[in-house]
Amino acid sequence: GRSQARSLVSLLGAYGASVVRSSDAVRCLETVGPYARSRKATVEQEPIFSEAGFEQSPDAAVERLDVILGNRRPTVLCTHRPLLPTLLESLVPRTKGPTRQLLRAVISQGLSTGALMVLHRTTDGRAKIVAAEHTRPRKDVHEARSSLTG
Repeated sequence: GRSQARSLVSLLGAYGASVVRSSDAVRCLETVGPYARSRKATVEQEPIFSEAGFEQSPDAAVERLDVILGNRRPTVLCTHRPLLPTLLESLVPRTKGPTRQLLRAVISQGLSTGALMVLHRTTDGRAKIVAAEHTRPRKDVHEARSSLTG
C-alpha cells in the first residue's frame, strides 16, 4: 500500500490537482497523504465519504459530490469501493458516449485495489463529465521501481 501511495504522487501530479479531499478513514488518508505533502496541501477530511458516513446518508454524499464537482480546481477525492456504484451512478446523466460506457463498466465491475478514475469535467454551471480514465495499478511497475531503487 505504501509504495502504491508513493506512486500516486507523480500520477496525480500529472493532473495538477491542488485540492485533496478524503474519507476520514486511515487507509484513505494514508493513500493521499504523500501526494498532499508533495503539493504542500492539506487533506480535507470528508467523513461523508467514509463507509460509516455514507451508510448514514447516501443522499448527502451524492449532494456533496455535486458540490465538489462544481469547484473549478482540479481535485483528488479518495473514498471506498462500496460507495462507488452510488456515487458514479449519480454522474451517469452528466455523461454520454464512451464516457458513459466506461462509467457503467466501472459501476458493474468495480475498481480493483489501488485503481483510480479520473473524471474530466466542465466547470461552467453544473459540471458535465466530458471524459473519464480508469487506471489500474501495475504490479510489475512497482516491482521494477523498487528493484531499481533498492
